[in-house]
Amino acid sequence: MAKGCALERDRAGERKYRTGRGNLADSVQFQALQYQEGLKGLTIGLFTRSLQWQLEEVEVFLAKMRGELKDRSIHSYQNV
Repeated sequence: MAKGCALERDRAGERKYRTGRGNLADSVQFQALQYQEGLKGLTIGLFTRSLQWQLEEVEVFLAKMRGELKDRSIHSYQNV
């Protein structure tokens, strides 16, 4: 298991590895870059159609979100 990863098991016995954004150097930096580059494609349709946001509002939101993704004081996790 990689250093800094937490192993969890769910009820079905599936293994889940939780990793931090800053723990695995290159692969994590690549993943963070993918998040930053893919944010617009993931949110534009949802926010404009479902939430009735204007495109300009979504762009402002995404700019703030990109800034927070770069903030090293925020520790995000995801299952891999």
